[in-house]
Amino acid sequence: MINEKMGHVSFGQAFKDFFKGYVDFLGRSTRAGYWWMQLLLGALFAVFYIWLVVLLVLVFTQHPDESSFLSFLPLILFVLIAGLGLILPTVALQVRRYRDVGLRGRGALVLLVFNFLTGILRNIRDIQRLQTSRMFHDASLMANAPSITISGIFLFVLSFAISIFLFVLTVLPSDAMTTTSTNGFVRFFIREKHVPADETPDAPDQNDAP
Repeated sequence: MINEKMGHVSFGQAFKDFFKGYVDFLGRSTRAGYWWMQLLLGALFAVFYIWLVVLLVLVFTQHPDESSFLSFLPLILFVLIAGLGLILPTVALQVRRYRDVGLRGRGALVLLVFNFLTGILRNIRDIQRLQTSRMFHDASLMANAPSITISGIFLFVLSFAISIFLFVLTVLPSDAMTTTSTNGFVRFFIREKHVPADETPDAPDQNDAP
């Protein structure tokens, strides 16, 4: 189990923990462990994307035939497979970061799944809207077709708010969101704050009594 500590995670350690915790959703990752890998993954994605775009532009401008495209198909498949292979450890890293801040694993699961489902619902609505636009060839009929609904706006705002909340969690220090609340709903999402024994309130000293 990955259990990183603040101030003890270098770039090399973050890289090792990323692959070591490929399916570790129960550990903890610090800000350094999380953002070092986000920086690396973002840089790799940008390099591969730019390289692929440049190659495709060169191929279709100089040799616009099917054989030229097929020659780059293995590279495209490699990039897609590598991207799919990085999805699981990336999600595991996110969950460990949320847990390190104070969000429980089950709370992170609920928020991630809900965000994922709302994204799917929005995509379905966009597809349905596109199909409707193709069906209505008459401009007057298309103008009367519903495009934006209250439920669509609500899903977008809620998904956006959850995304912002999860992003904020990634920049907070360890244990920043733990709680001393006894509310069941709060405790479902947020981990209990550990109070050291020497910080617990002591009984009043008899010498201090009036």
